[in-house]
Amino acid sequence: MTRQKSSKTSKMVEKWKQDGILSGIAALTFSLLAIWLVLTQKNLLLKYSTLGYFGLLVSNFLTSAAVFLPVPTLAASFLSGNVLNPILIGLFAGTGSAMGDFVAYLLGFGARKIVVGVWQKEQKQGRFKIDAGQKKNLKFWFKQNAFLTVFILAFLPNPFFDGVGLLAGVFNMKPRDFLLATTLGRVLRNTILAFSGQKILS
Repeated sequence: MTRQKSSKTSKMVEKWKQDGILSGIAALTFSLLAIWLVLTQKNLLLKYSTLGYFGLLVSNFLTSAAVFLPVPTLAASFLSGNVLNPILIGLFAGTGSAMGDFVAYLLGFGARKIVVGVWQKEQKQGRFKIDAGQKKNLKFWFKQNAFLTVFILAFLPNPFFDGVGLLAGVFNMKPRDFLLATTLGRVLRNTILAFSGQKILS
């Protein structure tokens, strides 16, 4: 009896792994922790953001991981441009931010079966009807343009980028592509900010 229960538990855990549910639960837990840190430890985060390149990486990572909690981090890269190397600022701040944004992607990836189930139910009831041709065109467009779209939205100051990460996970965009597009966009944005800070503040 105990072996049967153990076998059922193992199968359930394995299924959750395959469906991305475990990664979604882990991402949600970490996001809630990041939100708590951002809301209760603001002084600590501000201190970290002034501790050079590593501090920029950590503070950008935590603020980006706090899903749907808009926290301004652009000022740190701008101000640091006056004292640190702008290219390295862009690299560390952008990488930290992209790593944090990946939490939203994992949330979407873990919830994609639920979202698909709700979507199919709505279609059966006659809401949001999409025929086979439209569905095919939508999938094709997403595959062709997902990387560029994520890159542009990651580069622009965009308080709703967490929603982009969620949708990328739901639509099963390749994790490597999402992370690469986001990193490129964030690194470029933070590098430009740092160079601007260097020019204006020096």
